[in-house]
Amino acid sequence: MLVGGVALLAGPAPQTSSSVYLPLTAKRAMPNQFPNCRLGASAGSYDLNLYVDLQPYGLSAFNLSWYMDWTVNPNPQEPAGIQYVQNVRVRSIASPPYYQLVEPPTWATLEALVRARPNDLYIIGNEPDNIYHENLCAPVYASMYHDMYTFIKSISPSARVGVGSVTQPTPLRMEYLNRIWNTYQISYGQRLPADFWSIHSYILTEERYGWWGAFIPPCMENVNTGTVYSPRDQDNMQIFTSRIRDFRQWMAEKGERDKPLYITEYGILFPEDIDPFFGTISVTNFMWNTFQYFLGPESIDPNIGYPRDNNRLVQRVMWFSLAHDPWQYGGALFNPPQPPTQPLPVIRPLGYSWVTGTHGLSPWITTTVGLTPSVNLMPYNPSSSVFPGDPPVTATVQVEIVNNGNYTVTNSFIVTLYDQNWTAVTSQTTQLVPGCGEFNIVTLLWPNLPTGIHTGHIRVDPDNWIAETNESDNQVDVSVVVPDHHALLPLVVR
Repeated sequence: MLVGGVALLAGPAPQTSSSVYLPLTAKRAMPNQFPNCRLGASAGSYDLNLYVDLQPYGLSAFNLSWYMDWTVNPNPQEPAGIQYVQNVRVRSIASPPYYQLVEPPTWATLEALVRARPNDLYIIGNEPDNIYHENLCAPVYASMYHDMYTFIKSISPSARVGVGSVTQPTPLRMEYLNRIWNTYQISYGQRLPADFWSIHSYILTEERYGWWGAFIPPCMENVNTGTVYSPRDQDNMQIFTSRIRDFRQWMAEKGERDKPLYITEYGILFPEDIDPFFGTISVTNFMWNTFQYFLGPESIDPNIGYPRDNNRLVQRVMWFSLAHDPWQYGGALFNPPQPPTQPLPVIRPLGYSWVTGTHGLSPWITTTVGLTPSVNLMPYNPSSSVFPGDPPVTATVQVEIVNNGNYTVTNSFIVTLYDQNWTAVTSQTTQLVPGCGEFNIVTLLWPNLPTGIHTGHIRVDPDNWIAETNESDNQVDVSVVVPDHHALLPLVVR
């Protein structure tokens, strides 16, 4: 996300005409405080517990559900229901394998981390396309990712692993990802495996010899120019939204539509305290516009969106950032602590704007669905199998129980399998289904099936124990085929 030191000297321009609506500064709790799975912030290397009881708004008022600090941690702070994301970091070196672990520093430390945190999200790298960050040629990243993915999954298959975020979803950066994708396919004879995709979504010019921006990815020697932007384009919502759609289209063309998309950094990098164009009002308006987009209907596409999440293009986002030096980059919600003179963080105007926006108090935000706690359970992707044997047999039915609301289901509920006559066959109890398209897999056994084709009905929460935004999508059918004989073939090994 380096934009170049002279980026701070962007030319003067008038402030846009608008108003900033700030909450009252008395100590108070907002009416809908909850960890909204769609919202998060990168947090820097600060003590997150310092933010919990601040005045006038503690951490809970920000409705954050996840954060990252560009490193790894076997015992991270997770106050106010906020999930920590592991970010495995590497650096480029001149000798094979052309990369070196940085965070964590050794493979043994990585193994210990995964054993301590077996179910975490693991993002492999951070802006590997950026010559001022990890600076990895695409083939090197493909090799490194293969090593990391297979190593982590061999220790914990339930860990979720994804490709490290490129700086922005431009055609040039997607070409960089194409090279990673193709190299992986050629080198290992299979598609690149990813449990999710993540990107950053800054609007930065791409010029090899430019004075600001994201420059050109490494090992693209024949490219001097990618997409050229003006510094004033950084809050352009048409550019911002169209590139997200372009990246989802790229995912769909790769057969990756059924994976979640996370934006793990976005914002405006020019410091609003000193930049004459991107001041607090402009950045606030941009922030609120992105809330409207991410939480509203514009970010839904039935052709390329994530099916488990009502076809939303983006599942979760992180603003840059919760706190950092506001004279270095823009977007900080807090001034970080500066002991001994300032032992605690101090909320900034953008922090007030964040609270205002996420609680629906901004007149710019007309969507309300994504700002209050919501749960919506849905059965998805049912499958069945029958172990070879003489009928009657027992079939194994599996189904994903998806929650595409914005809040984790914590209470127990049942999933019931019915036969073709709607007679209950069996039920299983489940709970703790996170939102934003996350899911649990439930296994149901259907005994005493004779030869033939059997249609079953799966219903989630048939007793309506869970209040949902949509009760009409809780059912799915499943077919079970019981053959009258099986052909058992020998195993042939070459």
